[in-house]
Amino acid sequence: MKARFTGIRAHPWIIWYAVLLHTLWACLLLVSQEPYGATALHVYRPLPRPVMAGALLTASVLAAWAITRRQPSWQTLAALLPQQAILTVSAYAAAAAVVVSHYGDGVIRPRSFILADQAPVILIFALHTAAVIEIHARQTTADVLQATLTAMDTEAERLRPPGPSSGVNQPKSTARPGT
Repeated sequence: MKARFTGIRAHPWIIWYAVLLHTLWACLLLVSQEPYGATALHVYRPLPRPVMAGALLTASVLAAWAITRRQPSWQTLAALLPQQAILTVSAYAAAAAVVVSHYGDGVIRPRSFILADQAPVILIFALHTAAVIEIHARQTTADVLQATLTAMDTEAERLRPPGPSSGVNQPKSTARPGT
């Protein structure tokens, strides 16, 4: 019996959005210091621009790799975590700006103004989190067990030596040892 995998299909659009966003941020940081003025990036200001751009590009590449795999695994989850971490810190910075009524660069505005402006950063964090959970929680225990057993059977077949099988369905010898 072969295992059936449904593949990674649960809301990958939000992950692609984050891939594109982080790639854009990385490109902007490679060109100028100015993007560090954005609230979502201001929290990373202590990092040198090339380092932050490299981190953003690495997270994007890992996330793109993860959602193009045929099935979710611990590797795909691990590959999505850098992107999730960046989104988490950026969302925290946006929420903190709302609470203190000023942007990361110090510009003071009403809370409702900042919330309206920073809502996309907070929402992408929430939607990305939900997508990662849904992608990796889709397999039931039975599906995981079936996939594991199928993989074990496949590996056992691969390791089995060619030729007659190891005594399965072969007539037993009637000769006694030593005769």
